[in-house]
Amino acid sequence: MNLDALSALRVSGGLQCDEISIQVSGFKHAAIPIICASIILNRDLILENCPKVLDIDIFSEILRESGGIVNFSGRSLILDSHLLRPSYPSKELTNAVHGTQYLFLAFLLRFEEARFGTSGGCSLDKRYAKGRPTEHLAAILGEFGYAFEESETFFYGRRSTHLDRNVVIDIRDYSDRSDVVTGPQVSGATKFAILCSLTNTQSTTILHPYYKPDVLELLEYLEMSGFSVQSSRNRIDIRRTDFEKFLPKFQLVSCPSEVMTFVALAVMSAKPLRIHQIVKMDRLRAGLDAEFRCLDGMNLIPEIINEDLILTPPYRLKSLDIEVTSQSIYSDHQPFFALMLSKVEAQQTSSITEKVWKDRFSYADEMNKLGLNMRQAEGSLSVTSSTFDRCPPRIEAQDLRGAAALLLAIICNPLLTETCLHGWHHLVRGYDGLVDKLEGLGVTFSQMG
Repeated sequence: MNLDALSALRVSGGLQCDEISIQVSGFKHAAIPIICASIILNRDLILENCPKVLDIDIFSEILRESGGIVNFSGRSLILDSHLLRPSYPSKELTNAVHGTQYLFLAFLLRFEEARFGTSGGCSLDKRYAKGRPTEHLAAILGEFGYAFEESETFFYGRRSTHLDRNVVIDIRDYSDRSDVVTGPQVSGATKFAILCSLTNTQSTTILHPYYKPDVLELLEYLEMSGFSVQSSRNRIDIRRTDFEKFLPKFQLVSCPSEVMTFVALAVMSAKPLRIHQIVKMDRLRAGLDAEFRCLDGMNLIPEIINEDLILTPPYRLKSLDIEVTSQSIYSDHQPFFALMLSKVEAQQTSSITEKVWKDRFSYADEMNKLGLNMRQAEGSLSVTSSTFDRCPPRIEAQDLRGAAALLLAIICNPLLTETCLHGWHHLVRGYDGLVDKLEGLGVTFSQMG
């Protein structure tokens, strides 16, 4: 479906399939820092299993305007940044996605000075008037000898001093809590520090890092590029070596969030699920360990056979209390757990406590319009088992994963006649062809100008 002209996504028919049989795309949150690393290192890149999402489109447009060569061949992004030159992308372009913070960093580290329009992305925490924090970007850059300025319309950075020392970054300094490393700056601070390490002539040590598949993919890319990398859950050590490898081809792990999206769809529709040909199954499974433990606690046990993930009904769900931290389930996935927990048996109540993006419950009131029973408090959500009992004409999504969870709820509503999802455009930032994939499962969408 051509989504470009849609102000809302009209849904008028649910799943028309006996089994949800699907293949998921590559992981956007791993693609972005790897693209940036290749720019910093001035290396060619063939990024296999790369998702075609808005972040990548924006990156490609900025890079082409700056002299880079970017193309897609099948599922591979091909990047040649040798002729890249400094540029000043406008706020109108950079503000479309959060990932341009990383691209700004890449240009700054490559050219030692950069000026970009400010970045955007979902507004997930009312503590940040501009939607996403930048304090950790400024602090990490300062540790590596760069000055950073921010206005309402632009980021500016420049090399202020040339370092010749070992750098130690403790991610606990960017945590909201002292007892566990968590909060909205933890993931970004870890990846910013890794990218800055590429220009450090000495060693970089990152203590108590965020340690999920997007970070592990980036560290693997560094090793493939000739860096010495020693890593564990509590420490990452990165050092340049004299040996320069040149291995431009890298295959991305499958997207954990898309996997969880289809797990939720299977549970809500009571249909069997088979996700085919997952790329780097071991890495994906390890990255979803906290999610699998929650699924097990809910009496859901996915089965892994070779490179396929299988989930089989009947689904008799148990209530569960979930705490979301940077070390537990992805914050991106709590809307899917909230949706699934609405199906637990016997009017039980579950809870989700959010310790990363504390206001990430904008979907709850919209779910209630469908008849579900979700109640917000400060930083938490209670979910009582309930059933769909109405078909509202309009549902409004405020962020990416909330939009996806609301779309699943609309599709699985047995009373569905027609519901329009406003804010559907958030989906294109995080999913490669989600609407097309759902159409392939029999969901009926129609144009709405």
